Amino acid sequence: MSKFRYLAFAPRTFDLLFTIQGAIGFAMIALRTGQVSTVPETAADPLVKAASLAGLVLVAAVVASLSSRIDQKRADDYMFATLTKSAFIAVLAMLCIGLLWIAWFADTFGDLGAVSMLACTMASWSLGYLYTRLRGTTA
Repeated sequence: MSKFRYLAFAPRTFDLLFTIQGAIGFAMIALRTGQVSTVPETAADPLVKAASLAGLVLVAAVVASLSSRIDQKRADDYMFATLTKSAFIAVLAMLCIGLLWIAWFADTFGDLGAVSMLACTMASWSLGYLYTRLRGTTA
């Protein structure tokens, strides 16, 4: 295993990256959430906008699937399990945050903007990763 490959997929490297990502996510929540978010403009052709978004989802899903295969080949089984479990935690947290915000806070504070959702996703992914690293993949 080359030294770069070892360092790139070493647990300490991921620990550092996810700690920085979590700090950035929480900083974005603190600094950007209170700002006025812009209202998305109405598309001239909603069908084209929907098709563009669907195409983007398809491309992103294929790229993410291919890149996860690289992680699976390069990272050891424990790190791959940690990465996949933390990503699953982030997706669930993002869904819960979005739904609970709509149910409990949207009438008072308005809708969450894209930056707030991105910040929440970054922070929850980092917390999920660090929790999994501390407790193990079976916790």
